[in-house]
Amino acid sequence: MQLPQDIEQALRDIVLAREQGHPLILKPTSTSFGAGLADLEADTVSLTPTFAAREAAFPRDRHDLALVIDAPDTLGRQQTHELLARLRNTQAAAVVAAFARPETDNPSWGRGDFLALGFRQAAAARALASPYWLYRYDIQDYKLTPDWLSSRHWANPERWGKERW
Repeated sequence: MQLPQDIEQALRDIVLAREQGHPLILKPTSTSFGAGLADLEADTVSLTPTFAAREAAFPRDRHDLALVIDAPDTLGRQQTHELLARLRNTQAAAVVAAFARPETDNPSWGRGDFLALGFRQAAAARALASPYWLYRYDIQDYKLTPDWLSSRHWANPERWGKERW
């Protein structure tokens, strides 16, 4: 199966915007890339129905970015959930998931599954013509610092260096 060109271009733009190291790409063995992603220097892990999200399945190094392509079609809901959680927690600082939208009324993977894992819709997803979900998780902007959690509300910064308590 060939990945749609607009999805490839969106993923390529995300990889090039990160500018740090080479990404980890997880894709089904049946998915092939066009020129958009094929020329990127990346570690690739093939997803098969027997794939398990264990440490042994991943390269030893932590990656700055992981791209997950069409995982629910190959792994199923539970294993995809475990895979995204492991990537998010231990394997990568940022995770981008590109999944084909199911055509059924009762899909095995939905928008709520992304939100439950802390993923947000990628900005590039709004311009896509292909029926794909494009969601991302980045630890750097996962949670905005609330206003009440600042020195203005609790630390008396005007007294720093004057007294010791």
